[in-house]
Amino acid sequence: MTAIARRTSDTNSVHIGNKQRVHPLSIARAVWKRKVMIIIAWLSISAAGIATVYRWPPTYSADALVMVESQRIPETYVTATVQADLQERLDKIKQQVLSYDRLHKMIEKFDLYRKQRATHVDQEIAEMMRADVSLTLEKGWSTERPAAFRVSYQAPTPKLAAQVANQIGHFFIDENLRAREVQAIGTSEFLESRLAESRKALLAQEERLRQYKLSFNGELPEQENALLAAMSQGKAELIGIQDGLNRAHQNKLMLENALAAATTALKDREELAVKAREERAAAAAKQAEEANQLAAAAYPQQRVERLRAELKTARARYSEKHPDVQAALAELGRAEAEAKAAVNSISRHAQPVASDDPHIGEALIGERERIAGLKSQLLSLATETASLEMQRSRLLSELGSLQARIARLPVREQQLITVTRDYEISKASYQSLLDKKLASDVAANMEKQQKAEKFVMLEEAREPEKPVRPKRALLSALSVLFGLALSVALACGLEFKNGQLFGEWELPPGTAILARIPHIDPVI
Repeated sequence: MTAIARRTSDTNSVHIGNKQRVHPLSIARAVWKRKVMIIIAWLSISAAGIATVYRWPPTYSADALVMVESQRIPETYVTATVQADLQERLDKIKQQVLSYDRLHKMIEKFDLYRKQRATHVDQEIAEMMRADVSLTLEKGWSTERPAAFRVSYQAPTPKLAAQVANQIGHFFIDENLRAREVQAIGTSEFLESRLAESRKALLAQEERLRQYKLSFNGELPEQENALLAAMSQGKAELIGIQDGLNRAHQNKLMLENALAAATTALKDREELAVKAREERAAAAAKQAEEANQLAAAAYPQQRVERLRAELKTARARYSEKHPDVQAALAELGRAEAEAKAAVNSISRHAQPVASDDPHIGEALIGERERIAGLKSQLLSLATETASLEMQRSRLLSELGSLQARIARLPVREQQLITVTRDYEISKASYQSLLDKKLASDVAANMEKQQKAEKFVMLEEAREPEKPVRPKRALLSALSVLFGLALSVALACGLEFKNGQLFGEWELPPGTAILARIPHIDPVI
């Protein structure tokens, strides 16, 4: 039944209101009126969508699980030189593994993207493969267990997806070993160069310290105790030398007094000896006078000697019985008898000369020996005094030098602090670098022997049993819903296009209803 509204001046406003909003009953009326068309369109669109979904090529995804195995040697013994975060290392390795050259080799090896290569350049194909490769850290691993990550690859077939995923996983393992070894060796080489530079600096500082100690030996702070001890010892020696000089001076006075006394005694004894010698000289003169008187008696002895010479000459010329020899023998006998008589006569008249008094001689000798001994002692004492004076001068000079060195100790201490500080810094730097170098060499050997942290294929990629896309059930359901919505929208659009009133509910409020006319079939 159709309601007939009274035409008033409000008709325009009614149409305007109809254009502004659509009543739900009107939509339901339009759907009911076009139900056949909606069903046909819905079925057609749904069938087309489902057919498209099931004709969509499947894409399979396979993933390989790679575990990060901790180093086998405890870190308390050997510390690894590679300490980068796992995510950071994976990003670096991923850039190397997914480089253009490697991707191009894998594309040719497994004949990937066959259809796309016909219409795209190699760089675009490489980008497609990068988009199909994904890398994700495995969740649920605790901090006490090794980390792990998954390498995934999407391909049109299950076998191809598994092969490529395993290949990329092995690339990650090999590249990690190579990168860690290169980094460890690079670290060791860097430390070696730094160690050589530090060694040169340390040697220079050692030479500087050595030259400083040689230049100022005896004035170094660590020698202060030795300097003080040497100064104390020098003062004690100086006191001993001064005492020795005092004793030597006293001994010299004593010896000089004794020498003066001995000299006086010797002079007295020499005067007595002179008087005695004068007396003996007078007696000797008297005897000489007497001897002169008897000198004539010595002539016969001379005559005997002459005759003996003549007899010897005659015997050389003649025999023993020759007259000349016999005459010479007779003459010699008479001369010897005369000489004997003269000697007896001189012996009777000669008187002995008194000799020196032995007591006076012994006293003189004793005094002279005593004086010589005292002079010798004085000479020795003078030598000893000179030696003590030299030692005293030397000690005073040494004590002055020691005092000057002790006075310069604060200056040398400040200078030595500067030199030693630079040396200690260089030594500490060298020792630190040496320790790091040794640890780096051990870590490098550990990396070469694969005892350090490494990637291990924990689970190789298996051929997936179902594709990851498309999601056929979900897409089919969405196609059905989309077909229904599109069919309803199409039907409502056709109905609302004519601008008809579907019922009194579309009239403005307060509109008077004059009558309701039932539906009249135009065919009848």
